[in-house]
Amino acid sequence: MNTTSKDQIENTYHPKRIGILTSGGDCPGLNAVIRAVVKVATYKYQWEVYGIPYGTDGFIEVLLGKRQPEDLRIRDHGYDIPGLVQGLDILHFLSGSVLGSISKGDPELHADEIIRGYEKLGLTALIGMGGDGSIEILENLAQKAAKQGKAWNWVAVPKTIDNDIPFTEACTSMDAGLLLWWWRKESKIISVKRNITSVTIWRSALKIAVASLTIPICQIP
Repeated sequence: MNTTSKDQIENTYHPKRIGILTSGGDCPGLNAVIRAVVKVATYKYQWEVYGIPYGTDGFIEVLLGKRQPEDLRIRDHGYDIPGLVQGLDILHFLSGSVLGSISKGDPELHADEIIRGYEKLGLTALIGMGGDGSIEILENLAQKAAKQGKAWNWVAVPKTIDNDIPFTEACTSMDAGLLLWWWRKESKIISVKRNITSVTIWRSALKIAVASLTIPICQIP
């Protein structure tokens, strides 16, 4: 006969901890993914979500004591490190990443520190948003952690503005960018001066500019 009480079960229950980070260049749709992850994880599964600031650099900051784990927890009222955002739904309307991102340096040179920072956070799993380069780096870090007996559970959310991630049918930022283009929303890649619209877009969006017939100048960096 099982005599375990409900209180005993609740006292021994430890919610799963998942981390989420954004890595690489800035692009649309990142905050929407963060919002979706937090809402589903917290409301549906009662998991705890921790936002890792500035990509894998955040793990090093945790290891060095510059960030405390509880300071990184994203709750339903919002997230205030490194930004000052209150509320989750507003993330739908904000570009970039409220977590911050970084595309410089070589995280693999600091693999041991990153792995130790991951362990200090006590994460059950990690969600990493990044392009082909960032995903490769995270996979290499995960493999190094596994060799140390500290296997990571992690999920990649591919994001790209130039549609360069192989084996994907849809990517965050690419789809969001094209949608914003059609809606003619104001974004950092569109500048209107007098009666001339000058648009800087990535190569994958060239077909949009050509098809629209309303863009007199199209710059491809």
